[in-house]
Formats: sequence, structure tokens, C-alpha cells
Amino acid sequence: MGANAPKSEVVQAWLEKDVKKKGKHILQDLVFDAPAATNMSYHQIILQGGLPFSVKLTEKVDDEMWQRMIKAEVQEFGLLSDDSEVIASGVELKKYLG
Repeated sequence: MGANAPKSEVVQAWLEKDVKKKGKHILQDLVFDAPAATNMSYHQIILQGGLPFSVKLTEKVDDEMWQRMIKAEVQEFGLLSDDSEVIASGVELKKYLG
């Protein structure tokens, strides 16, 4: 390295074998290696002030919520009256609609 080259540090990461293998093949197709991809990722984190993609927690949908969502959507399309029973699945909806 030249006298003006920035100092480097090692970054280590543990990945699942299949993720590493698939990622490596894609990077090779793009003519990159893992250190170059990691370096670019860190630069994007700095430029964007965070991860360069959206990270969010999703709400867990339980059975009751799923039933309410199906019923609301079916009622919205006029396929089910507002006072009808709860329809819990697509199979039950097909039975109800005949």
C-alpha cells in the first residue's frame, strides 16, 4: 500500500453456508468479491445515514385477525352481508358463495 492509502480494518461476519454460496455466485457475476461488496455496503450506510434498504417489524397475523381481514374484504366487494357469520378461509368462502 502507498503512503497515502487509507488505513483498513478487518470486518468478520458469520453467514449461513447457502447464503454465502449464493451471494458469492451473484457477486462473481457482477465482477465483485465479498470485501468489495462489504466496502460498498458500508459506504452506502454512511451516505444514507442508515441501512440502504427498509428494515421493519411486521405485525403477526393471528387466526382471529385473518378472519376479520377476509370478512372485511369480502364485505367490501359486496359478496357478504354485514350481519353474516365469520368466514375463516377461502374454502369456507367458496362454500358460502355456492
